[in-house]
Amino acid sequence: MIGERQASPTAGIATVRVTTIVPMRASVAGSATGNSDSHPMRCVTLMAEMRVISLGWDVLRVMVVRGCGIRHGWRDLSARCGTPIMMDWTGLRTSILAPRDDDPPDRKVRLPALPMAVLAFLRCADAADAQTRDLADIVETDTGMTCSLLRYINSSAVGLRSQVGSVQHAISVLGIQRTSLFLITSAIENGIQPAECASLDLELFAHANLERALFARAVAGQTGANVELAFTGAMLQDFLLPFLINQSAAKYLRFRERASENTMDLVQFEYAEDLGNHAQEAAHWLVAWEIPDELVCCVLMHHQGLAVARHPELQASSVAAVALSALLPDPLGQVPDGLESLWTWQHAGDCFHLPEICQRIDQEFRDLRPAVSGYRTVWQRCLAGAMPGMD
Repeated sequence: MIGERQASPTAGIATVRVTTIVPMRASVAGSATGNSDSHPMRCVTLMAEMRVISLGWDVLRVMVVRGCGIRHGWRDLSARCGTPIMMDWTGLRTSILAPRDDDPPDRKVRLPALPMAVLAFLRCADAADAQTRDLADIVETDTGMTCSLLRYINSSAVGLRSQVGSVQHAISVLGIQRTSLFLITSAIENGIQPAECASLDLELFAHANLERALFARAVAGQTGANVELAFTGAMLQDFLLPFLINQSAAKYLRFRERASENTMDLVQFEYAEDLGNHAQEAAHWLVAWEIPDELVCCVLMHHQGLAVARHPELQASSVAAVALSALLPDPLGQVPDGLESLWTWQHAGDCFHLPEICQRIDQEFRDLRPAVSGYRTVWQRCLAGAMPGMD
């Protein structure tokens, strides 16, 4: 959603262009635009005259399309001239996430619940007066979570010079948000993922997730977005796919086997095969687990690609960094022309140098996974000529 002020002859009145992204079935989007290949999520631009609430344009009431109705939301537009705008992530999420109860029962995925200690930690961390001692007490009720956190804080990924021996000290060093994100990722990766997947190599899938997370963090670092949120969002963007593939293995296998011939991305294929939308279904689970809405939006919108990266309010956010990371190659071949899209994007601005990022994350990936074999990183693909314009 973006607001642009235009001149108006009436004092106290301004014309505002409001753009919002709304979910549409592929057939509906196609009929609306005259193109049957239209993406099921598209941007809609509205023009509306609205009264300025304050003289400084600090607060403006804007209208957001939600289905066939209208919802109102408060937006902070005080930093509209190049400074990051405060996003209403809950408003964005509710405006584009279709109701879950519309899905047929046979498409429901059953997942185990997140550990109670993680849910309790997130609720406590959300309080304005959250204290590290109280948060540490919650973590320490779960032995596995305690060990995971201490192992992480003392790992090379964090790079501390001295050992951390207590949970409270770990939370103090990492900060509450970073600790929350680590616990969410750890709980989903270690307690939720299936033991096997019928037509997907889970080891290669995990390697691709890590590389995309490193890529999202690098992009976020260049755009000024939250690097930890970007990393976590990229790690979790496809956490539900193995379950969905196990549920409809034949259809997803057909998509993967025809990767070189595909003219549509995975989301478009899912709509065409009546498989739903893995990004939306994953977002529903994150909402049910009370995961912060900015992280939910990272997962929900990760297949929006360059549309999000070019969006004036989202381009410097963790959501955009994750959406760009989703364009990288993966074992399923979700976005056939992803690398070409990234190459196009890097030529559109001066703050995004794709080969440099790919080379840097290649080294980071090998530092974290030194014994990996049989997996080609994006940088290796670039050197092999997979990237347009690379010599």
